[in-house]
Amino acid sequence: MQFFSKYAPYFYLILFGALGGLGFSPTYLVPLTLASYGGFYWVLNKYIMPGGTLKAAFSGWLYATLYFISNLWWTGNALLVEDNPFIWALPLAVIGFPALLAGFISVICIIYNILLKKSPVKHSYMKYSLGNALVFAALLTSTEWMRGHMFTGFPWNLPGYVWSWNLEILQILSVFGPYVLSFLTVLISPLFVNLVYNAKLKNNVLAACVIILVFLICGLWGSFRLGNNPTVYTSDVVRVIQPNIKQADKWDPAQYNTHLSLFSDMITESFKPDFRSARSVLFVTPETALNETMLSSPEAPYKLQSIFETLQQLPFPAYLYTGYMRSEYNSAEPNKPLYFNSSMLLNDKGENLAFFDKFHLVPFGEYMPYEDIVPIGPVVKFNGFQHGEGLRTLRAEGIPSFSPLICYEILFPGEVFLAEDRPSVLVNITNDAWYGLSPGPFQHALMANYRAIETGLPVIRSANTGMSVVTDAYGRTLSKTALNERINLDIFIPLSTYDPTIYSIWRDIPFYIMLLSALFVGLLLLFKSKNQNI
Repeated sequence: MQFFSKYAPYFYLILFGALGGLGFSPTYLVPLTLASYGGFYWVLNKYIMPGGTLKAAFSGWLYATLYFISNLWWTGNALLVEDNPFIWALPLAVIGFPALLAGFISVICIIYNILLKKSPVKHSYMKYSLGNALVFAALLTSTEWMRGHMFTGFPWNLPGYVWSWNLEILQILSVFGPYVLSFLTVLISPLFVNLVYNAKLKNNVLAACVIILVFLICGLWGSFRLGNNPTVYTSDVVRVIQPNIKQADKWDPAQYNTHLSLFSDMITESFKPDFRSARSVLFVTPETALNETMLSSPEAPYKLQSIFETLQQLPFPAYLYTGYMRSEYNSAEPNKPLYFNSSMLLNDKGENLAFFDKFHLVPFGEYMPYEDIVPIGPVVKFNGFQHGEGLRTLRAEGIPSFSPLICYEILFPGEVFLAEDRPSVLVNITNDAWYGLSPGPFQHALMANYRAIETGLPVIRSANTGMSVVTDAYGRTLSKTALNERINLDIFIPLSTYDPTIYSIWRDIPFYIMLLSALFVGLLLLFKSKNQNI
């Protein structure tokens, strides 16, 4: 019993951290994620703060490691592909990566501990005050911004993603973006912990009422926005191709001709009569659908000829946008190929109109950070991909302009199109076969809805094994495939919003203002006279 009493805080941190991932897609147990944030706040205030710096740092790290494991455990599936020689790296993916991400929260726990030490408020009941809640929420949300921007960035499952089931609340993204929504989400938890532990403080009751009111207003405004902006379609059609090729088969050269035949059959499949009056059609295939070895086979020219002859027979302009792994050779090292996770836009004659190379590469998967120091690691079996030049808008006569995004690139709010060359659509191609039947593909697909609302642009998403999605500019899902389904999605492309959204203009400036304001007010309250009833 004495042992448990001594180490109870750490058991609580493990428990609350493990609950953290359950509020996100596809489980949507939102109260458990909110309980995770609230439990973390409660343990810090009751058992840890103020105390030793190492104790504070370790407590934050322990909670955050379990929190990120519960959110990201499925990334280890990438190493479970049949005959993968790098299976030994599974613990690094499942535990090591979350442990690294936990460092952000460990640092803010040190800061929170220092602030509580310096605060003149020493009464235990004052640990559950509005000042504490604001400072805690601001610091914790700041780590989410850092996680999304520092060391290449990894903004997966920001706290605001727990609302992905509620399209009305999500409309706030068009004004304030995902980090403001994340701050408000985190703030709910400490405010209600305060209410449970110290309802005598008048500001605790008021603050809990205000946060409820804020979300009610967001929901009502979102409902109004959706009700007054029905989906409007262009006369251009997109065919989103989901071939459902297993990861174990995808890179098997013996099956490349089979893959190419499958793409040919899916591209040339007849359109239903509803689409024959279209102005143009864009065919979209997934990330790395094609590669140089596949196209060098003797059968490839005949299959490609069949595809483009079919496109030329259509009564409207037709284009193919496809994922393509390509290589170049550097004159300085002629024997060392440079690989690009790329895509290309082809017309109905098979002419390449444009390349787009993925520029936001997945660290440790598509390239090794600091590879001059650390040899290239698991997952990729070559020297890594080269970085592309950055965002661009692709244009071709007769089809809506679009900003191409390959896989991971759709994760980054505010970084999905060129502000000076606003496209009509976002087009995201991805593989997702790596992650099998896990939360990964569900959560990745939802990024389309978030980016659509933030930018006011429809999103077209083609995934190898699912889920492929077409959304309108308000985040409505208009068409969607199931996971592990082989299917074409044919749909008229929705219109974008007439004007850019406020968020796409101001980006995260509202978040910076809200974060600094919360810190200022929180610190002001935290350092007020200890006799003040706040």
